[in-house]
Amino acid sequence: MPLDAPSLLVLHDGAAGNRRQALALAEALSPRVQELVLAPRAPWRFAAPHRLPFARHAFGPAFARALAAPPPLAIGCGRQAALATRLLRARGSRVVQVLDPRLAPRHWDAVVAPAHDGLAGPNVLRLRGSLHPVDARWLANARAAAPALGAPPGPRRVLLLGGPTRRCPWGEASALQAFDALRTAQAGDGGALWISGSRRTPPALVAALRSRIDAAQALSGALRLWASEADGPNPYAGFLGWAGALVVTADSANLLSEAAATEAPLWILGADAVSGRLAALVRELLDSGRARRFEDGLATGFAPYPLAPWVELPPLLAELRRLLGLPYGLRREQSGEPRRRVAEPCPRHPPRATVQSAGQRSGHQRGMGLDETPGGSGIEQALGLERPQQVHAVPRGDVGPDAAPHAAVPPAAGRTRGPPARPRPA
Repeated sequence: MPLDAPSLLVLHDGAAGNRRQALALAEALSPRVQELVLAPRAPWRFAAPHRLPFARHAFGPAFARALAAPPPLAIGCGRQAALATRLLRARGSRVVQVLDPRLAPRHWDAVVAPAHDGLAGPNVLRLRGSLHPVDARWLANARAAAPALGAPPGPRRVLLLGGPTRRCPWGEASALQAFDALRTAQAGDGGALWISGSRRTPPALVAALRSRIDAAQALSGALRLWASEADGPNPYAGFLGWAGALVVTADSANLLSEAAATEAPLWILGADAVSGRLAALVRELLDSGRARRFEDGLATGFAPYPLAPWVELPPLLAELRRLLGLPYGLRREQSGEPRRRVAEPCPRHPPRATVQSAGQRSGHQRGMGLDETPGGSGIEQALGLERPQQVHAVPRGDVGPDAAPHAAVPPAAGRTRGPPARPRPA
C-alpha cells in the first residue's frame, strides 16, 4: 500500500509500548495520522540509531517511498524508529523522537523522554512517566464504549499484571497474594474484581489465576480475567475507565503511567524490588502521593485516599508546539477519517489490519487534534509547515540544530541517488 502524502507519519517497530506512545503524541497533534511499521534489516538494525552506508534500504520499500517524498512531520518511538527519523530529517522532515534514542538529542528536532531516562538538552522534553492517551475524556469514552462493565456494583478493583524482569523480579507468589487479598476485599463488600494480563505475564501465573476464579461470579461480570485474545476483546480501556482501585505490578512504566492518569487510587506491587531507571518513576509516584505500596493497601483494606491524576500531555504539547513553531489553535476532535497503517513483512511483528477507523481503536481514542484549514491540501497547512522539497542533502556527520548548513543537490534526472557510502557509522 503506498504511503499517502501528505500526512503526519508515525514510525515504530510494532512493539505495543512503542506504538502506543508514538500514536498518543501523534493523535494529540493531528486528526490525520499515518502509521508505518518498520521492518528493520541487517546490518542496519544492529547499528540503529547510528547510520551505516546505504541506510535508505534499512526498512524496506514503504520506508524508502517515505524518504522519496518526506512528510512535513514524523514521530518515532524506539531505537529502530530513531534511525528512521534521523534519515527523514536529513531529507527535510521535522522529526520528534520518543524515548531515549541512545544518541545525542541534537540529531532530532525534539526528543520526548521520561525523566528516569536522564536525558537533558535544549530540545529534550521530559515527562514523569510514559506517553499515553489517558485523560478524563479518554476515560469517559472508555466507559461509554463498555457500558456493561458499569453493571457490577462498586467498588471495582483492577489488578494489572505485566511480567517479571531482571530489574523487577516479582514472582508468581506475590501476584497470587495480591489476587487473594483483593478477592477477600471483594467478598467483604460485594464489589467487582477484574484482572488484566499482558503478553509478558507468565502462563503458569495465568493458569493459577484461572483456577481461583469462581465460575458463577465470572458469569455475572463481578470476577473477570483477561490474559489474551482467547478471552475475547481486550477490556483494558474499560477496566481503566470503570476502576475504583488499581493494583499494578512495578515492572512496566507504561502501565504505571496510565494507571496514574486515572482518578482511581493506585497501589504498586513490587515497589521495593524494582531497580534501575524505572525505580525513579516508582519513587516519584510514591513520594508525590499519587501511589502507595501494595503492603499499605493490605494494611488499610485498600481504602481510598486523596489524589490528583497525573495528566502530562497538554503541557507537553504546548512546549512541543513552541519548540517546533507549530500553531496553537488546537481543539478536541473525533475524526471518522481512517488512519492508514503500512507494514513491511516482518517475522518478529507480522502486520495486522492495514486500515483502522477511529471507531475501531480500542486503546487509542483520539486526543486533541488540529483544526484542518478550509480548502487546504493536508497536514502541511494544518501544522503550518511547508512540504519538504525532494532533494538530497550533502552527507554530514551532524544533522542537529547546531550543524552548519550544506547545499542541497537535486537528484539526477531519471534516477534516485542516496548519500554516498561512509566508512564509519554516524
